[in-house]
Amino acid sequence: NNINPRYITQLSNGNLLITGYGHPAGDGTKREGVAILCNAGGTQQSFKTYTSSGPCEIISVREISPGGDQVYFAKSQHNNTAGFSRTVSSKSVTGQNDIWVFKTDNAGTLLGSGQNAIGSGGEILPEQLVIQCSNNGFYANSKAYIFLQAQNTGYDRTEAGQGSYDYWMVEYDYILNTVTKEKSFGGSGTEMSKALFVDANSAFLFGNSNSPLSGDKTDAIKAGTADLWVVKACLGVTAATIANAVYKH
Repeated sequence: NNINPRYITQLSNGNLLITGYGHPAGDGTKREGVAILCNAGGTQQSFKTYTSSGPCEIISVREISPGGDQVYFAKSQHNNTAGFSRTVSSKSVTGQNDIWVFKTDNAGTLLGSGQNAIGSGGEILPEQLVIQCSNNGFYANSKAYIFLQAQNTGYDRTEAGQGSYDYWMVEYDYILNTVTKEKSFGGSGTEMSKALFVDANSAFLFGNSNSPLSGDKTDAIKAGTADLWVVKACLGVTAATIANAVYKH
């Protein structure tokens, strides 16, 4: 049935990896993760699907080494049943998304190790999910930075929420397969993640906020019911000190 391409990644050899989701034949409601490999001229080389027990959509792909294995990030729902590509347990409540991390070889074949899940135990909104490697390049110190909005506290999220939804930034080491840092930012209202930029030393988080002066928010709403709220977070510091290495505006 329908294929819904959402993202394009250029690999080190010039090939293009088109990712998103598709509906399996005969079932227009179920979503499977889809990865289509094309050469630089646009000719399809392979077509792969990756499944969890609920809807799945591939958000981002990164090469771990030039021409080598790849790491995938997908938003996924999973009820821990067998028979799917996903073998790691859910980190969300029933019917909600977490982030499924898995690895393949350069032909797209799922590897037996390297699967993980990132979640807060409650609702997260990967529809606003942004993933970026440090320094905007390939193979940059094995770190991926994930920016999304989260509601509950649990699993990988350790800080209590400030309001309805908060900014939540996660540093993930895809060689060690673990969350290495995570930090929440928010006020008493709702923060909605929209865009992320990472340079060598800092991460800039962009989104909407309707929070008044409260929590981490030190500027009042300037007009209307919500404003663009920008947070700058320093990188390269320990989890214990990252909370003190932040510019709120």
